[in-house]
Amino acid sequence: DDDDDDDDDGSSIGNDGGSTSSSLTSLKELHLANNLIGESIPHTIATLTNLKTLNLSGNSIRGTIPYEVGQLSQLSTLDLSYNLLVGPLPHEFSNLRAMVKLDLSHNNLGGLLIVELSRVTYLVTLRLSDNHFSGEVPSEIGNLAHLEELALNNNDLRGTLPGEISNLGGLDYLNVAKNHFGGEFPSEWTSMAGLRELDVSSNELKGAIPMFVDGMKNLRLLNMARNDFSDTIPSELGSLYKLQYLFLDDNELEGIVPKEFGELTDMKKMTLHNNFLTGQVDDRICKLADELFLTKLSADCGGGKPHIFFD
Repeated sequence: DDDDDDDDDGSSIGNDGGSTSSSLTSLKELHLANNLIGESIPHTIATLTNLKTLNLSGNSIRGTIPYEVGQLSQLSTLDLSYNLLVGPLPHEFSNLRAMVKLDLSHNNLGGLLIVELSRVTYLVTLRLSDNHFSGEVPSEIGNLAHLEELALNNNDLRGTLPGEISNLGGLDYLNVAKNHFGGEFPSEWTSMAGLRELDVSSNELKGAIPMFVDGMKNLRLLNMARNDFSDTIPSELGSLYKLQYLFLDDNELEGIVPKEFGELTDMKKMTLHNNFLTGQVDDRICKLADELFLTKLSADCGGGKPHIFFD
């Protein structure tokens, strides 16, 4: 009933009268990206009860995320990326049951990754990268059955990587690089058949690189560089025929470079340097640099210790 609008006290974003406020109440999309607003998000955001899309990215917005954002139950897209936001995630986010895309990347947010996020079950895109989130990743994140993109890179997260992420059957992109994750690579992850990009680089992961042949046939990018992986490079990686980017440098890998890598004819970049690899690199691997579009190969095609750099 429109009669209710007559009683509006004007307590909306602009605070400029009832007529503006009533029109904002029915607003469904608000796009104000890259306007250098520089203020904090007002608590009166709660009056935008029909809002489905809120994009305030790239505005140097300061302060915390007000809990009232969690009252916008119709919201399907929330983009607050590239701002100066601080503080924790509001627990009220659990109310955002219609949310499909949540992008809070490139801020100064911190605290723990709240379990309540696992209740936003229709999430397809979750970007929390380039913040200061700490603690462990809750295993309940494996409940986000519709998730296709998960970006947690460049935070202060630690603990082990939860095997429950393998429950996310539709996951296409997974990035947990530049954190403090330890322990071994979760063997459960090798069953994620739809994954195209996987980046676990710059952590403290150890143990052997598991065989990926079980299911990760769609991988285009695999980045495991700058960890503490040891043992030999599994030859089964050579059966991931869609691989275009393979980064295994700066680990403690030993043994030879598997000759099966010569079958990876879509390869564009492959780095293996700063390990303890020995022996000669198979001619087929070296030919990738000459005959294909391989722009960077880090190995020694002249024999001896494979240090490698072709550009």
